[in-house]
Amino acid sequence: MNIPALLDRLGGISVDRLETPPAPGTATVADLVAAGKPACELVEATLIRRPPDFLVAVFLPHLLSPLMSSVRTPNLGILTNSLAPLEILPGTVRVPDLAFTPWSRLTDGIPSEPVAAVVPELVVNCFRVGNTPGEMARKRGEYFRAGVRLVWEIDPRADRSRLHLRDRVHRPDRDRHA
Repeated sequence: MNIPALLDRLGGISVDRLETPPAPGTATVADLVAAGKPACELVEATLIRRPPDFLVAVFLPHLLSPLMSSVRTPNLGILTNSLAPLEILPGTVRVPDLAFTPWSRLTDGIPSEPVAAVVPELVVNCFRVGNTPGEMARKRGEYFRAGVRLVWEIDPRADRSRLHLRDRVHRPDRDRHA
């Protein structure tokens, strides 16, 4: 396995984000579950650590409350957090910070597996220290290929968010203080 080429394909991430064992290029969903690390994702048969970020952990509950209220009252579907790994494409497991999945995409009910083969309607991802623009662009592309309709990227350090719609040009950055 050519590690520099893999890191480049993964969006220019740092080598210290690779979780081993298993060796890059050999990991499976079962390896992800066995590792018992909810902060890992599975991409190109490689376990990738999501960077820890205290600011994101402080920010997300403030976003969760209004989203939960919007979803719960009319019972539109479920809202999951970063403890819910989602196999959005075969062999690709992502862990969005928040995701909304309507009941129409959960025809068999709420999955009970440790990794759910579920494609949400909306994904919220926060930029963490250690994320690269290339990594976020790759995630966005995977989400859209899987069928996610809306990806909301938030950078709490820059006080900006960007909304990306599948099959449409995304809106420019919105600075809350502009």
